[in-house]
Amino acid sequence: MPYGKDSITISLPVKDCIIRELILPEHPAVRNPKKVLLTSFQHPIQSDSLQTILNTKKPKSITIVVDDQTRKFPHRQILIPLLEYLKQNGIHSEHIRILIATGVHQQPTMEQLHYLFGNEIVTTYSIRWNDQSKSIFHDFGTTSRGTPVQINSIYTTADLKIIVSDVTLHYFAGFGGDRKSIFPGIASAQGINKNHSMVMEGIYPGTIENNPIHEDMMEAASLVGADFVINVSLDSDGNILDIKSGALKHAFIEAVQCYQQSCRIAIKKQADLLILSAGGYPFDSNYQQSMKAVMQCQQAVKPGGKVLYFLKGENGIGIPAFKSYLDQFLSSQSIQTHIKTHEYQQGMHNAYYYRKFTEDHEVYYKTDLPKKYVMEVLKVSFVEDLQSCINKLVQSCNSVYIIRYGSKVLITHEP
Repeated sequence: MPYGKDSITISLPVKDCIIRELILPEHPAVRNPKKVLLTSFQHPIQSDSLQTILNTKKPKSITIVVDDQTRKFPHRQILIPLLEYLKQNGIHSEHIRILIATGVHQQPTMEQLHYLFGNEIVTTYSIRWNDQSKSIFHDFGTTSRGTPVQINSIYTTADLKIIVSDVTLHYFAGFGGDRKSIFPGIASAQGINKNHSMVMEGIYPGTIENNPIHEDMMEAASLVGADFVINVSLDSDGNILDIKSGALKHAFIEAVQCYQQSCRIAIKKQADLLILSAGGYPFDSNYQQSMKAVMQCQQAVKPGGKVLYFLKGENGIGIPAFKSYLDQFLSSQSIQTHIKTHEYQQGMHNAYYYRKFTEDHEVYYKTDLPKKYVMEVLKVSFVEDLQSCINKLVQSCNSVYIIRYGSKVLITHEP
């Protein structure tokens, strides 16, 4: 089972029951990602070629928006060829800024920057991130749902704006990628909170049709715009499956149509026990991020069933607000009651769906989080002797499913 940057080997006792690992169907990774990337520059979707855009705009400043440290994105595989391409077209490093779409996430550490980009990019290019306390945000009005659209000025003031993002599952936006890098990636907390407040009405993993959260994000991003978007689809090991470049929204829709075939597993029967990992680092670096795997995979287990969850949690719980709500509200009902009389704040939806999940299932954590916190605040069982726990859980079950890369999988129950 993936666990942080390592893995934990487990053994399941011999028993007359169904034991099945849920594995995504195989989709071959592209053999030459650089060639596919450069080809997508010349033949983009609903857009002029990147070279034509550069020749027409003659930009003196370019901002490239990239995923943050909570995503398993092949930054070097995409950025190095992109930066070389820009250089070949007369754009020097001092005219390029890399903006990390942290949204309201924590800022990256220097160690994480080197891990993401490598020494050469870190030392050669200006790298910034969306900082809620220090960034300047430009106002683009509101969406039709009343969401304020305020976007980081490092992006809005650039002559040329490029988005580099991964199209991956997301438990309430449907899929990551494209518009999500702009909103919420480089947006103000005020707008993010307004958009995310819709999550309390429902979640939409792997769904963008009739998804109000996605539609609001797309509308917000369209108010701001992008000159060129690079959407990268990945498998559970981080290998590149596909690259769709071109116009905002249009390249995204085509990327989603291709990617969704490689991320869904349909099951006819739910299991008594689910053994689940988010997929290791960075997906389980904090609990808030690892929640995505839980939301996407919870249909694999029966209501009231058991879940053994592998969560490293080396960076703790997540944003302070999420931890604060977990500390303050010990049931989903208490969160709902609070929200009726208080304005939505970031972290509320995470806390609400976490409480719902643990109320609806019997949950066990294999984690580095403190035992006292796990038992008293998270209100789940803390696993000390892993093998003994597995033996006991399996003995009382007739069916067991194992998912090792939960952040990359969407389970649908189709009886």
